[in-house]
Amino acid sequence: MFAPDGRRLTGDIAFRPDIVKPDGGGVWFRPELTSREGGRPTYMRTKAKQLSDGNVLVIARDVDEMTRLRNYMLAGIAWSGVVALIGGLGFGALCSTVELRDQVRAAERGGGNRGAATQQRPAYHCTG
Repeated sequence: MFAPDGRRLTGDIAFRPDIVKPDGGGVWFRPELTSREGGRPTYMRTKAKQLSDGNVLVIARDVDEMTRLRNYMLAGIAWSGVVALIGGLGFGALCSTVELRDQVRAAERGGGNRGAATQQRPAYHCTG
C-alpha cells in the first residue's frame, strides 16, 4: 500500500512504478521488492486501486511459473516439429530409394530402354 504522495506504507513492493496507474488497467513490470526471500520475480502482473482515504493499493502477481510453463510448451512444440520433419524426410528418402531401385531393375530387364521400362509397369506409390 502506498500513500497519496507515493510513500510506501506496507507490503513487499519497494516503490510504486510510474506505469502502475490507480484504477487503470493491469500492467507488466519488473518489481523491486523489499525482501529478497524466494528470489526476485522476473515479471509481475500489477494493478492499482485508489482507496477512499487517498491511499493506493497495489496488487501484484508473480507470473514466472506461467512464463516457464509457456516456454516448456513452446519447446515441446518445436521438438515435435523437428521430429516430424526428420521423420517426413526419412520416409520420403525411403520411398524415393525404393522407387529408384525398382526403376533401375526395370531398366536392366528392359535392355536399357528407360522409357519402355517405366511404361511396362504401373506407377509405384509408397504407402509405408
